[in-house]
Amino acid sequence: MNEEYEKIIVQILPTLKRIAFRLRTWSFLDEDDLVQEGMNYLWDEYINGRLNGKNTSYLLQGCFFHLRNCCRKTKEKLVINRNSLNEADNGFDSDYSKEPAAITDELSLEALSDSLAQSAQLNETEKRVFVLSLEGYTAREIGKQLGVSHVWVLRIKNRVKEKCRDLF
Repeated sequence: MNEEYEKIIVQILPTLKRIAFRLRTWSFLDEDDLVQEGMNYLWDEYINGRLNGKNTSYLLQGCFFHLRNCCRKTKEKLVINRNSLNEADNGFDSDYSKEPAAITDELSLEALSDSLAQSAQLNETEKRVFVLSLEGYTAREIGKQLGVSHVWVLRIKNRVKEKCRDLF
C-alpha cells in the first residue's frame, strides 16, 4: 500500500467506523462490511487521483454518501420480487412470500405514516414524501418519483417536520 493512502486511512478510520455503526441498521451488511466498503471506495478514489487536495471532512462526506447508497442498493437487491412469486402459483398468499423483517418494516412504516398523517394532518403528497424519506430515498429520487423538483421535496419535508414538531 502507498504511504499516502495509509496516512489517509489512519486519519479517517475512527470516524469511518462511527459512520458504519450508525448506518448498520439501514442494511443487511454489518459494521465491518460497511467499513471495508468505505475503505474500498477510498482506495478507488485514491487510485483514480480524486483524493488529491481534498480535506478529511470532504472524504468522510463522500464515504457517508457512498455507504448510504450502498446500504439502500443492498436492500433493493435482497427484496423478493413479488410478481415472480405470484406467477409461480404455489398456493401461498403473496404476503407470506416476503421475509418476516420486510413484512414488519412495511407494517411499521405504514402504521407510522398513517398515524402521523391523521394526527399531523398530512396531505397525500406529504405522506408519500415522508414514507419515501423513511425508506432512505434522497430528495432527488423522491422528486423523480413524484414528478416534482428536489427543492419542492425539501419544502414538503420541512412542512412535515413542522407539523410533527407541533405534535410533540
